[in-house]
Amino acid sequence: MTKSSDKELLRASFKLEYPYERSPGPVIGKFFDELSNEVLVGTKNSKGEVFVPAAEFDPKDSEHLSEFVEVKNEGVVQSYTWIEKPRAHHLIQESFAFALICMNGTNSAMLHMIANCKEDELEIGKRVKVVWNQEKTQTIRDIKYFEIIDD
Repeated sequence: MTKSSDKELLRASFKLEYPYERSPGPVIGKFFDELSNEVLVGTKNSKGEVFVPAAEFDPKDSEHLSEFVEVKNEGVVQSYTWIEKPRAHHLIQESFAFALICMNGTNSAMLHMIANCKEDELEIGKRVKVVWNQEKTQTIRDIKYFEIIDD
């Protein structure tokens, strides 16, 4: 019997990768296309409920959703987590919040960032509005962040 140290080991380099781009499909694709035009759209079900970001299926009963509706660029904070000291990978490098925001007239919440405020200015129920990125990429990053609407 030979020891493994007595044998020469076979070595080969290997890189796991997926060299293709994923298509967002017709629903999220339209959502991203409209973001690049500074327009927020959602999808509407047969009961009149609107979902933003646009959804292909109703999360409650799996109804296929294909009717798009434009919604206002304002919403209400449903919950948030304050980030006092952002890390290098965060898109915003000053204190900000990750928040679930229910856009006006919708029945769902979207996750995004709230910036240009202090922690004590932010609370559940606070009204916020979209701040658009100058450079458009047809991604969720077309929304730079949300900021508090002064009452």
